Amino acid sequence: MEIQAGVWQLIAWVDVNGNDRIDAGDYYSETVPGSFAPGESVFWEAELEEIGSDDDLYPIGLGALGTLTVPRR
Repeated sequence: MEIQAGVWQLIAWVDVNGNDRIDAGDYYSETVPGSFAPGESVFWEAELEEIGSDDDLYPIGLGALGTLTVPRR
């Protein structure tokens, strides 16, 4: 996958119940934001964790894009 240079965060998510929402029973993992440069290769071996309860989730604001609910870390 090719992305533009800049600071990005990688996220892996398995939507177990197919409802297009991050919620209990799904699997999720993320990196801390990191810088990417043109032509740079990045290896990430995601270790997804099951979200045990909707109480483990919290909303984050994405400005004009709205809000995303993600697992607490």
